[in-house]
Amino acid sequence: MSTSQPLLRFPSEKQELMDRLLERNQNGLLSVEDTEVLRSLVDEAERLLVENAKSLEAFTQSEPPNCSSPVPVTVWVKPSASPS
Repeated sequence: MSTSQPLLRFPSEKQELMDRLLERNQNGLLSVEDTEVLRSLVDEAERLLVENAKSLEAFTQSEPPNCSSPVPVTVWVKPSASPS
């Protein structure tokens, strides 16, 4: 069985900055420098997205664990009140 690679995360500070820049862009308020920063952040986010997609695809293609014997399972059921 292969081990899965953990998903890569876009840092929250970068996400917040990208969100602010995207909002300013919608309002037509971005400077040339801000536009370059936004493009860089979008490129980085897209790279993470592609890497995560590749990891997920590899995980779905991996061999399932060999479970030749039964596995016990516990199921909890919440009883409902019977109508009177």
